[in-house]
Amino acid sequence: MRHAIEVSCNCYFYELSRLLGIDNITKYAKMYGLGSHTGIETGDAEGYLCNPETFEEHGQEWVIGCVIQAGIGNQDCGMTPLQMAVAASTIGNRGVRYQPYIVDSYYSYGSRQLIKKTEPVVANQIELTTPDVYDYIVGGMIDASRSMPAKYSLTNLGFDVAIKTGTPQVGENILDQNSFFIGFAPADDPEIAFAGVVEHGEYSKYMIRDILLAYQECYGLNGVGPTKPKLPDEVRPVLTTTTTTSSTTSITTETTVTSVATQQQPEPETSTAYQQPWTQPTEPITQATEPWTVPVATMPPASSTDTSGLSPEISQEPDNN
Repeated sequence: MRHAIEVSCNCYFYELSRLLGIDNITKYAKMYGLGSHTGIETGDAEGYLCNPETFEEHGQEWVIGCVIQAGIGNQDCGMTPLQMAVAASTIGNRGVRYQPYIVDSYYSYGSRQLIKKTEPVVANQIELTTPDVYDYIVGGMIDASRSMPAKYSLTNLGFDVAIKTGTPQVGENILDQNSFFIGFAPADDPEIAFAGVVEHGEYSKYMIRDILLAYQECYGLNGVGPTKPKLPDEVRPVLTTTTTTSSTTSITTETTVTSVATQQQPEPETSTAYQQPWTQPTEPITQATEPWTVPVATMPPASSTDTSGLSPEISQEPDNN
């Protein structure tokens, strides 16, 4: 196992996955916090594991070959870098998984009075049936850290570093992959666990040395104190209260508005031709007619050859006979 971890031997873990079966792979993954929320204050994505249940949710077909692919993390699954850092921390703590947090402590504003300090919370304790199993795992991760170019070497830091790298495939193109790493240091007594990814890239492990040196510079590591100057202490300004009295003169202007009411005359109808106003006829009306009807006695007879108009007495409807 130790050598297989060092060289990332897929064939070894193919066989191990076949012997374990997908149910055990899922059980152990959950023990390390994969496929679930970490509990960090800001909230995070829970991801998903490679198993028949996930495939059914995603509308995918599960076949027996998926088991060995799941064993090397190269099947359909999703993890966050924080989840992977928690997994690395669990290995470094020999099976004890802690809940990550951001806020270390609360202080009264402008003073050094401690209000509350965040205490570590154990999220899970993995019960081991083989007490020395972590010796092989950590040993293989230490060996993996020693195959680095001199510029990125992890062997001259004054302590051992345990790392594991991976190249998960993404997308339909098998050549499109991410470069991933996890680890912790010092390997024998961890103070820091870490994880990182270069999406669609390679050689992410070359970042590890600079990450450790930056952490040591700011916070100290393996007995070496921080060398970066601390931020200056917060100086709370003295607040003074000034009372200002001002007077305001309000001028009120009264405006009188005179409203003239007018009666609006109805608009003349525009759909009919203009007509002279009605006048009293000069001859007496002998029968009751419309107000503006000329007496029959004075109306000339209609000509039989007149086609320019119709007599008021003749119907306007067409003759259908």
